[in-house]
Amino acid sequence: MSARTIRARVHAGRFEPLEAMSVPEGTEVFVLIDEPEIGTAEAVLAAVRRGPRLQPGDIEELRKSIASGRVPGRIEGVFDRPKE
Repeated sequence: MSARTIRARVHAGRFEPLEAMSVPEGTEVFVLIDEPEIGTAEAVLAAVRRGPRLQPGDIEELRKSIASGRVPGRIEGVFDRPKE
């Protein structure tokens, strides 16, 4: 038995190869998931690269939450007051 490594991404619960490969239909494969150890710099970088997992409408909901929580600011600035 020979072994080789390919890169793949999970999409909709299935592995999608990131590179061309020739494997006969029906061939069983062994999949090793390479995940960085929790708390390491590698894990933090992987999370940053992956980015947030947003659903449609999340941004608008955030905008509404921010807008509803705003406290009116001063109309008159500290430096706009006449000198005494």
